[in-house]
Amino acid sequence: MDLAELVERINEAAAAARPLRLQGSGSRSADLPPGPDTVLDLSGLGGDIEHEPRELVASIPAATPLAELQATLAEAGQTLAADPARRQGAAYGAGTGESGPARPWRGTLADAVLGLERINGRGEHLRLGGQVLAA
Repeated sequence: MDLAELVERINEAAAAARPLRLQGSGSRSADLPPGPDTVLDLSGLGGDIEHEPRELVASIPAATPLAELQATLAEAGQTLAADPARRQGAAYGAGTGESGPARPWRGTLADAVLGLERINGRGEHLRLGGQVLAA
């Protein structure tokens, strides 16, 4: 799915007042209560990580597996500044609010985000801030 198709699907659901259940890698599916929602699979939104090791910056596409991001950073001797929760097959998700046990010392994934692009519930494409920081 590309960005235009995502916006179209969100707009259709909003016009029909139909709830959407966003699903990425599926690592949190068991946490969600059952419901009549239409599932919008975001796992196909990935892409290549743009990593600038000298600048300590990475642009991370939606639905990028956390393991892939960690491997990319490790190639340059780097690691995430934050301690994300490590669910099996989890994607990098600053919006989930999940963090691992080192959160008090290393912060959350959201703390490491300098900017992001997102689509809101009205299908509006929002660009906020700059790029994502890797440490």
